[in-house]
Amino acid sequence: MKKVLLFLLMVLMLSGCSVEKKVELPNAESLLTELKGKNTNLDKIQAFTAETDPNEKLGRPGNYISKADFSDMRLDQEGSEYLVGGTLETFSSKDDCKKRAEYLNKMNDQSLGFLALNQYVYPYDKVLFRIDYKLTSEQAEEYKGQFDEIMKQYQ
Repeated sequence: MKKVLLFLLMVLMLSGCSVEKKVELPNAESLLTELKGKNTNLDKIQAFTAETDPNEKLGRPGNYISKADFSDMRLDQEGSEYLVGGTLETFSSKDDCKKRAEYLNKMNDQSLGFLALNQYVYPYDKVLFRIDYKLTSEQAEEYKGQFDEIMKQYQ
């Protein structure tokens, strides 16, 4: 029996069969830099640290492990403290990402009035891609389609 298993293992190795290896998920800034190569409307990228994160969640248990905002050239940036376009957050677990997406989708409820988040929210396994409602749904879908292409290698 051992000889048969050893023979099968050798045949598999020699036949060129390979195990598909996942590429390690980069941080939010790197993912946005890759997206910038696909979308010429993506202008500036601002990565946050635990000290500069406006939500004070970066690196804390159950929250994102990297975060970066981006600006879209079609949107007015004047007078805004942060870049206007969107946000990307990465997580150490699928569950943390899912919980954050659920929370943000609750905050998108228009009954909240001026407190509503007003963002398109696109969750992936360990990445949350958020796009400002100031962009049309078609413009947001363009970003999402391009980001889908990027994320294929990480899921």
